[in-house]
Amino acid sequence: MRKIRNYFKGVGQEVRRIRWPKKKQLWSSVAVVCVITIFAGLAIYFEDWLTIQVMKGFEDAFPSSASSSAGGNGSITPAAAIKPALTIIANYIGGLIK
Repeated sequence: MRKIRNYFKGVGQEVRRIRWPKKKQLWSSVAVVCVITIFAGLAIYFEDWLTIQVMKGFEDAFPSSASSSAGGNGSITPAAAIKPALTIIANYIGGLIK
């Protein structure tokens, strides 16, 4: 019991040593936090919106049911759809290595 009392006594001493901010400084800090939070939220919203637009662009560029005869039944196989992208990535990485 003595250890617990000494612990909380030490906590009380530390609390008295804290330099608490003045009211004006506290509210200016709160304002800065709110502005940064709003800005970060808007940035995340914009990035999410941009990602959705890019994904829609890919869906429009590579529709799931194409009218070509690559698969025999009028659809492109997943391997045939991925091959051009892998070729581009391989060429890009190969150019970085050289």
